[in-house]
Amino acid sequence: MARLATLVFFLLTFSTSRILAQANQSASVSGVVYMSENETAPFATVMIFTEDGTSLKKADATDENGSFKIEGVEIGPSIIKVSFVGYAEYQSDPVMLDAGQNEDIGNIFLGDAIEELGEVVVKAKRPLIEIKPDKTIFNVEGSINAQGGNALELLRKAPGVILDNNENILLLGKSGTIVYIDGKPSPLSPDDLANYLRGLSSTTIDNIEVITNPSSKYEAEGNAGIINIRLKKNQNEGTNVSINAGLAAAKHTSYDAGININNRGKDVNLFGSYNFANNENEQFMDFMRRIGPTLYDQKATIFNDRQSHNIKAGADIFLNEKSTLGVLVNGFVQDGGNTNDSRSDIYFIEATGQIDSILNAGNNITDESDNYSFNINYAFNNKKGKSINVDLDYGLFRNISHSDQPNDYLDGQTGKLDRTISYAVDTDTDIDIYTFKTDLEQPFLEGVLGYGVKIALVQTDNDFTFFNVGENGSQTLDVDRSNRFLYDEQVNAGYVNFQRGNDKWNYQLGLRVEQTNSTGELITMNGAEGQKNKNDYLDFFPSGGLTYTHNPKNSFRLSYSRRLNRPNYQDLNPFEFKLDELAFRRGNPFLNPEYTHNVQIGHTYNYTLNTTLSFSRTNDMITRITDTEDGRQSFLTWENLSLQNAIALTVSYPYSPTEWWSTYFNVTGNYIQNKSKPGDSRFTEDKNVDLEATFVSIFGQNTIQLPKDYSLEISGFYNSPGVWGGNFETDNYWNLDVGILKKFLNDQLSVKVSVSDVFKGQEWHATNQFGQLSLDGRGGYESRRFKVNLSYNFGNDKVKTRRRKTGLEDEKRRAASSGNGPG
Repeated sequence: MARLATLVFFLLTFSTSRILAQANQSASVSGVVYMSENETAPFATVMIFTEDGTSLKKADATDENGSFKIEGVEIGPSIIKVSFVGYAEYQSDPVMLDAGQNEDIGNIFLGDAIEELGEVVVKAKRPLIEIKPDKTIFNVEGSINAQGGNALELLRKAPGVILDNNENILLLGKSGTIVYIDGKPSPLSPDDLANYLRGLSSTTIDNIEVITNPSSKYEAEGNAGIINIRLKKNQNEGTNVSINAGLAAAKHTSYDAGININNRGKDVNLFGSYNFANNENEQFMDFMRRIGPTLYDQKATIFNDRQSHNIKAGADIFLNEKSTLGVLVNGFVQDGGNTNDSRSDIYFIEATGQIDSILNAGNNITDESDNYSFNINYAFNNKKGKSINVDLDYGLFRNISHSDQPNDYLDGQTGKLDRTISYAVDTDTDIDIYTFKTDLEQPFLEGVLGYGVKIALVQTDNDFTFFNVGENGSQTLDVDRSNRFLYDEQVNAGYVNFQRGNDKWNYQLGLRVEQTNSTGELITMNGAEGQKNKNDYLDFFPSGGLTYTHNPKNSFRLSYSRRLNRPNYQDLNPFEFKLDELAFRRGNPFLNPEYTHNVQIGHTYNYTLNTTLSFSRTNDMITRITDTEDGRQSFLTWENLSLQNAIALTVSYPYSPTEWWSTYFNVTGNYIQNKSKPGDSRFTEDKNVDLEATFVSIFGQNTIQLPKDYSLEISGFYNSPGVWGGNFETDNYWNLDVGILKKFLNDQLSVKVSVSDVFKGQEWHATNQFGQLSLDGRGGYESRRFKVNLSYNFGNDKVKTRRRKTGLEDEKRRAASSGNGPG
């Protein structure tokens, strides 16, 4: 900690000297805009002009609470104009802005509603996509086709986000994306996270934030960036209730329902929600594997059936106008499982064209997850730029899984049963997380200085018990294939971040320091010596950004950050998890962390057309590799490649050709280069990885206002041929969704009807060549579904005037596993 304190002091001293040398003369303006005495104006437009009103100095919008703070305003005499739909424009008297001044306008009350509108309720509608300097926000409420689905489906629609054939999340063409839920990193394994997101109804989601180059305030984990899924929270005064229900029908039917209750008084805000989801879905996967002279033609059908309960309850206690104490409890309970039935035709001598044998394999899994998190938060804001945010968190995550794996070998010509080999596997995973985090911000040298510390302690306990099953169903413990894996980790972190600017130039400098202590221990059950790996390392993660506003319609930005991905917990566990008799996956206890340098250059035109060019280099890239063993089995494992170079060019444009038609397009071109380590024991001459791929991802959405208050939405995406994992080459896949929305009962009741993946384009195809293994796979799921969603809101419709501000990130946890690959 002494080294950390010394480093922070050095950075502050260095930043101070640089700031003094580069100081620019500017001011800031803040205030709160009201529609009436008790109703603030969310998303109102605030503009600062020269005294004569002819030249715009700076423009911005109020937040959801009607508050605004515009920094980097050119000094001198100025006037402030505020406009809001349905209300007369406000214009201030001339004010003098001096260098370094924070001009607090106070409360701004708009004039009476424009008479021509009559008695109407004015509601601000957020755009589908918001482009911010540090992130892109996908507002789910702005999408009809987003309703009636689940969170996993929404991620497919989010700008720059790709889900591969195993539902692993890629951002700008790269893996290593960290998923946050309400500002907190998810501790779930990718498999469990996918199940959680399937059980999370889209109606509970407010927006999805895509952060591709986080500042030093964020944890350094996630070399591709961060996706933050923000859940809805009622912000109105009084008592408010919203009820939703949805149904999605294909070959199987899924449904969900939920209720959200909020009671806000002067001193206390109480809130709670409950959502239930029943998800049924069938998918298929076909693999043609060649290992030397042997060919395995496998066709599998997987049926998923899970029920989930999502509970949230909390309270905000307003101690005074500046301080808030909050408590929050989240619970997610899920049970169910999946059934995997496959047939593999085995050709030992391919030239004969005859099937030598047939493997009929089953994998029947039942599992139960119980995940709870508890948070205590204290927030202080003196309304003059100084804020303090403190979080104490505890999370417990329990998963119990049982798998029955019968394998029947049949004669390829007669179809008679030759032999049966059956297994049963019990897998228990316990994860406990303890974190403390504090963030502070304050005015400093005409800018904003942020700094904070965080301590995270993670304890994981994984039991893997393997049984051989006899003909009579008796189970015998296989001590050679059973083990227990313990993994403990403590991360101590501190950061400092400084931002400053004027009407032309804005810059941000930051440094994050993380010390990691981890111990992974494999305990065998056969008496053999286990494995124990310890790591203790200190890392520095600088970040910085520069923006330049050439004129009101053109702004440029440059950013840099260094980030890492630590090996995921289960990926370090060397036990073998069998998918069937001929395929399994196992971890690698010798994985190293991967480190990435990210550079981005961007341009925004007319506040809408956004272009970003990014480059990243990842050293010791952690990736999936499929290999062979014993000349007949294939397995999935994890290895460090030498490097990955990635280039991405993204163009996004929200546009309204007419008052009744709005459209949004996002196009990302990617170049990926993966290289293995020369001389590595895994990567021999015939197993070298040297792969390059160029591919394109396109997302588009059109919303059309029809007569009688109907709304039509057409949206879809297209992913061209590309790369998955270390050395899988993929074909293109795409989808098209169509939906319609109608509101009733003074907009309190919404009815949404849609069809997803109308043309069944979401089927994947991938090939892989690695040593003796040649693999060709394809798959898909019930992506074309008819969906109906109902939402009803009632209660006090008065917009609240104050909202608790909490930190954007909390405990940093990594997934316990990283998903399955083609087997």
